Amino acid sequence: YMNIKLYKRNKRWHYHFCFRGKQYRGSTHTETKELAKLYADKIYNDFYLNKHHIKYTNTLIADFIQFHLNTQENNLSQMWLYIKSKILNKFLTFAKEHNIEFLHEIRLDILEKYKSLLLKENKPKTVKNILGTIHTMLKHAVKLNYIKDNPVSQLDSIRGIQKNKQRYLSQNEINTILKASNEYYFKDLILVGLYTGMRRGELVNLCFEDVDINKKLIYVKNKDNFTTKSRKERVLPLHQKLYEFFSINKNKKGYCFLNNGNQINLKTLTLNFKKLCLKLDMRNVSLHTLKHTFVSWCLIENISIFKVAKWAGHSTTHITELYSHLCPEENIQRDIDRLNF
Repeated sequence: YMNIKLYKRNKRWHYHFCFRGKQYRGSTHTETKELAKLYADKIYNDFYLNKHHIKYTNTLIADFIQFHLNTQENNLSQMWLYIKSKILNKFLTFAKEHNIEFLHEIRLDILEKYKSLLLKENKPKTVKNILGTIHTMLKHAVKLNYIKDNPVSQLDSIRGIQKNKQRYLSQNEINTILKASNEYYFKDLILVGLYTGMRRGELVNLCFEDVDINKKLIYVKNKDNFTTKSRKERVLPLHQKLYEFFSINKNKKGYCFLNNGNQINLKTLTLNFKKLCLKLDMRNVSLHTLKHTFVSWCLIENISIFKVAKWAGHSTTHITELYSHLCPEENIQRDIDRLNF
């Protein structure tokens, strides 16, 4: 008989039980009591299963998706958590349509069908990202011994994915956009985006209090209604081209960029910027292209990849290296020619 006790600490449920004379305590990583009970039962069963070699128990896909998302709350931004939830729940709908309810029922042939369906409606790179999200969830399930192995790992790689093709703006395109944006409410936001590499959500939520004029630093912070992509805060150098804008407004409080006195709506901003670029006949350009442009030109100007990765908020330099192919060949020759033995 499982005599498992649940109790709350720091808003999250914890478990406590005794197994073969030993006391076990730990966090369930969730604020939901029902999910906490499932987690605690699983921990207890692990001790029992390891002793008696009983097969894995059935776990509903829907339950584990919710549990998986709850454990990611402190690791992902609100936006990324929403995107991940949307991807996993679409997969859940597909699974139910094929009479699959439990984790162990997710087989390779089912995933192949889902991959084929996705490829009909999405670009190969998008499908790769979707399958990557499902892979991460099932990897979590394997780690907790809910299932034996991860079937996504057995899928064939998707062909047709272009690598190292990050779109960035040329000097002429930058000048054209800056000139045309003078008529729009987001003209200052574009300039800050180009000289900081901040993501669109970070730009929209930037406050004047986050900028230290004296030290010439910009602090990218988490706020009550906003978190950065990785939930990590960072510090950026204030470019001299931005100094005038922030020094003029140094006594102001609140959001740096407004639309008719209100905080800029992210979706509206994205749509309006895209319309501007189409008007200028610039294809495949979005707000995120400003970040690509910042990283690309930093590398072209031979700024250390470690500094650029830190400023861009990349978790590793491997992400930053995706841009390095954009450096002109003459820069590479110039660098190697510095050696003089």
